[in-house]
Amino acid sequence: MQTMDWAGMLYKTEDADVMGLSLLDVYFYFDHKREDPDWKDWLLAYRRITPEEKKRAICHESIVDGWCCTTFCVDTDLLMTWLIKKLKSHNCRFIKKKLTDLSEVSTYDIVVNCSGIGANQLVPDPSVVPVRGQIMRVKAPWVQHGCLFGTENSLNYIIPRPNCVILGGTAQVGNWNKNIDKEDSKRILEGCCKIIPSLKHAEIIKEVVDLRPGRPSIRLEIERRRVGQKEMKIVHNYGHGGSGISLQWGCALDSRKLIDELAKEIRVSSRL
Repeated sequence: MQTMDWAGMLYKTEDADVMGLSLLDVYFYFDHKREDPDWKDWLLAYRRITPEEKKRAICHESIVDGWCCTTFCVDTDLLMTWLIKKLKSHNCRFIKKKLTDLSEVSTYDIVVNCSGIGANQLVPDPSVVPVRGQIMRVKAPWVQHGCLFGTENSLNYIIPRPNCVILGGTAQVGNWNKNIDKEDSKRILEGCCKIIPSLKHAEIIKEVVDLRPGRPSIRLEIERRRVGQKEMKIVHNYGHGGSGISLQWGCALDSRKLIDELAKEIRVSSRL
């Protein structure tokens, strides 16, 4: 809810286009009955699809249930560029470095660990596992709304962005492969074409693979770790799976509270 409020506030500003933020109507289709999702009340609009909408959908013979909602959509590439620029304007310094152990940054008063899939080895936390995602970016400007079609075992989705349309996808738990799998490419394109057949003629811009940081639950907490003679103060914020963007602002606010708690301890200690 906090991330939705944040997106709603930014949508009203002149930065919305720079960060790739837009409103999007999305249809969710399923080949089985589905209950209303827990997050429906967070959305700007939500309803179950009507019999007429079910009948008019291309894949109508397979549709048993469905939803339609209005929500915010963000181009993650533009969002990251915008966030980095904002941080630099507040004198935030970026250092690109490969870490193999958190003790390598023990000289800092407080460390916030947002290492994603890297937490598996960096923390280390073996409960963090890869959830491999593969997508296509295509040129299909005629696609103006989002569509998802889910079965008990698979999910295809079509998400328009300002400069492309995202076709997906995979969610392969435990798969560390970051190379393009042509069998996945075939399944993604064929599955999305069953939802919108004209995508068959879309030009493929790029295929992308990355690893979502899967975990039984998000780790958002303080850890105090002894490194030599020093107690290292760490705020962990990782394990968001495929919901990192959806949960980002709420988790950032909660992380800030933990940072303030540690900062207060440091101030009290320095006075003593």
